[in-house]
Amino acid sequence: MIAGRMKGSEKTDIINAFTDAVDPSGKRKCKKDIRFLIGTSRLIGVGLQLTRASHVVLMEPDNEFVREMQGYARVHRIGQKNPLSRSYRLIDSGNEIEEAILKRQKDRKEFAGRLTSEE
Repeated sequence: MIAGRMKGSEKTDIINAFTDAVDPSGKRKCKKDIRFLIGTSRLIGVGLQLTRASHVVLMEPDNEFVREMQGYARVHRIGQKNPLSRSYRLIDSGNEIEEAILKRQKDRKEFAGRLTSEE
């Protein structure tokens, strides 16, 4: 998990492990094997190419819809090694803040995708 209070070097180590980053000699930069990368769209949604990832799950809507779209684009891009990737958006229908953000996105015609379940 990447959190806002982490040192930059800690975040870098996690991202290097998740993306299988290698140094100039061809050795992995981090020996950890991280299968899940968790963080907010503000913390991990900028400047990453997650070609090793297969699914994106956004846990909350963002006030800036473009950040959500960037989150999806981190996986669905050239170089993707997992051809069957999916993106999911989880919404808490009882949360007034999330409902307000969704209403704003709907009014602006920003919603991407389709509703699959109301459970």
